[in-house]
Amino acid sequence: PWLCIFKAWMVRRAGRLDAVEQLVQDAERALESESAPIASDADLQAIRANIATLHAYMAIFNGEISRAIELSHQALELFPPDHLIRGVTSVTLGLAYRMKGDLAGAVKAFAEARSTSQKMGNIFLTHIATWHMGYTLMLQGQLHQAIDAYRESLELASEQGKRRILYAGQPHIYIGSILREWNELEAAEAQLREGIELCEPTRLLDALTDGYLAMARVRLAQGDLKGAVDACGDAQQMLQVPNPEPVSLIRADDCRVQLWLAQGKYQEAARWAEESGLRVDDELSYVRELEHISLARVLVALGREQSESSHTDDALKLLARLLEAAETAGWMGKAVEILVLQALAFQVKGEEEEALAALERALSLAEPQGYVRTFVDEGAPMAALLHKAAASGFVPEYADKLLAAFGAEGQWGRGAV
Repeated sequence: PWLCIFKAWMVRRAGRLDAVEQLVQDAERALESESAPIASDADLQAIRANIATLHAYMAIFNGEISRAIELSHQALELFPPDHLIRGVTSVTLGLAYRMKGDLAGAVKAFAEARSTSQKMGNIFLTHIATWHMGYTLMLQGQLHQAIDAYRESLELASEQGKRRILYAGQPHIYIGSILREWNELEAAEAQLREGIELCEPTRLLDALTDGYLAMARVRLAQGDLKGAVDACGDAQQMLQVPNPEPVSLIRADDCRVQLWLAQGKYQEAARWAEESGLRVDDELSYVRELEHISLARVLVALGREQSESSHTDDALKLLARLLEAAETAGWMGKAVEILVLQALAFQVKGEEEEALAALERALSLAEPQGYVRTFVDEGAPMAALLHKAAASGFVPEYADKLLAAFGAEGQWGRGAV
């Protein structure tokens, strides 16, 4: 059974989930054999804990999130406190909680994984747990804490003698994403380039996809539309593999939607919305939350172009539901984006008071964390709202900072929605 488990972990690293499932089944059959060489009860528990963790990982990939959480807890009960794989199990639990939308639970699990791995002297797993924590903090809208976690992860992934730890590129990519949000575009580009370069040799598809998508957004912010389209194309090329990560596909679609709208290609965006199968009254979940935000973005844009349509009303219904879900789950990073879209939708309807109320809520959440691009990427319609917000005396220094970013980049003529 141990040989099957060891091989399962190796092929999991290579992304061969069908082989993982077969090997876990082989391990379970070997465990049932009368001749299985089990050294002790502790050995038996460790085997069962490893099997439960592998099942949990596969459950996440299959979208069985509640089962993944249950299996991870079972494995943690079986593992002794100082077992190497305990940290892996805690990371798996954190991923499951994050997929469920329980970001607080995810942060707690990643913190446990980091603590366990540090005590074991496992630098690699400490690095993995730390950058996963950073990503979760970023989803919570805690950009300063997130970038601190990424930098800590980067230190762990730096040169250890002459060997660079696997996955060293990922912190660079997500630091670049935050710097882009802060409108530090040159620094963001440098981080993204290094991250992509480091991820290329090991073909870390999820990280590379995120890196190219972030680069596309940097290029768009720089006014390089062709460069943005090319980078988004690079991301889509990374996903031309068997069984691509569903979340990566969703992120790529979101980038494509924003590029279409930036180019005024409303028919393409409308076609995507129709073919996606998404509806305003769909059941909401963390896994598909970004898809529904993309749908709302398209509806706002179509409502601006087709003033007699019901698109804007549909967008507002969806955005109200998304905002409630985001605030309940603590997805404050997304709450800022949802409120921005809500403000723009009210603007389309000519309801200025409601538009400014939504914008002021967005600004109050965004100011402590220094959000910039979430506002500026929306172009001239958002600039007009920000002028009114500044004139009303609401966070005037922050509003002026955002307006300066518009002026510096000549974005008054471009509107993403």
